[in-house]
Amino acid sequence: MVVGGGLLGLLQADPEVWFTASMGVEDPSADQIDALIQERLEARAGRDFARADEIRDTLEAQGVLLDDGPDGTQWRRRG
Repeated sequence: MVVGGGLLGLLQADPEVWFTASMGVEDPSADQIDALIQERLEARAGRDFARADEIRDTLEAQGVLLDDGPDGTQWRRRG
């Protein structure tokens, strides 16, 4: 902690945590991603393509890319 910052109540948080929190960025967990993929698959099966696209867009905004293939949907983080 920086002494001057401590007196003012500044510079006490981890910089990476502070920056990502201030931007509203939080990486979803693998369980959260898997749950959204399952919801997307159910939406597609029910022909609710607008909801399926919304889920894909939400994940993409969080840095998660989906690849649909014959073995199902695979995901990876944008890197």
